[in-house]
Amino acid sequence: MAVPQPHRFQALDGWRGICALLIALHHFPAHGAIYHLSIVRHAWILVDFFFVLSGFVIAHAYRERLSTREDAKAFAIRRFFRLWPLHVAVLAGFIALELYRIAATGTGFVGARSVFAIFTNVTLIQSLGLHDRLTWNTPAWAVSTEFWTTLLFALMVLAAGRARAWVSGILVVGAVAVLTAVSRYGMRETFDWGIARCIYGFFLGALAYEAWARNWFA
Repeated sequence: MAVPQPHRFQALDGWRGICALLIALHHFPAHGAIYHLSIVRHAWILVDFFFVLSGFVIAHAYRERLSTREDAKAFAIRRFFRLWPLHVAVLAGFIALELYRIAATGTGFVGARSVFAIFTNVTLIQSLGLHDRLTWNTPAWAVSTEFWTTLLFALMVLAAGRARAWVSGILVVGAVAVLTAVSRYGMRETFDWGIARCIYGFFLGALAYEAWARNWFA
């Protein structure tokens, strides 16, 4: 008997590439006509596309596979080792550069590159309101928030069961409320309430998958 192949969302693969290139252009410090295009200068918002995409894809892959604590534990371990090793390897590179900076100038490990920030980055908690700025490998704020958000997703699936669409909607509304009422930066949150921004996008993606899988808009 042939093994059924998992559904492949080819359109999402294409958009992933387009959005990744635009984000790279947004951060690439080569001033010129392309750099100053409005779509490039505002491409930071496409980080939220990746949060939504993660919610959609992970809901597709795991919403029926997380039925026990053992399933959730295996899921958490898999997500950790998918994100943490590369994150720490890049962090180690930045620490090596900071050591060189001390050797060359006599100063280092202050401000955004403090020793405390090494601890928060290693433990993936650097975007939970513990700093007043982005630290070390600055884009890694999204890695840290997505890790904790995926764990929240696993707990939600275990606890909510068939009501997961409703719970996803509640989490989206709650995250928007935080970004609106508490956050100083709104949708540009990173180091402070970045977790709320990630929860908003991720569970919006999970909710979109529920709508697609249940054929709500046939």
